Amino acid sequence: MGISEGSEDGAQAEDAMASLYESMFIQMEQIGRGSYGTVFRCLHRFDGCIYAVKVMKKYNKSKSLRQVVYREAYAMAAINRNYFTKWTSK
Repeated sequence: MGISEGSEDGAQAEDAMASLYESMFIQMEQIGRGSYGTVFRCLHRFDGCIYAVKVMKKYNKSKSLRQVVYREAYAMAAINRNYFTKWTSK
């Protein structure tokens, strides 16, 4: 189930996710950048651990480009490795 682009509910959901990210992490420094987003070194506010957090860019212009970004997000969410914890949207 996705969020409708351009809807008021979609904007509210994006704001809530941004607030969740900001409430969970202290962004320390940029450690990487790619075509779909930027990776930051972040301190988790609750457990005190350091994480690499990928913040994906918003794509509203092209449906096909959004689908590519969503495929990467779904692939990241499915990864189950020691050094990869979980994916969450922002």
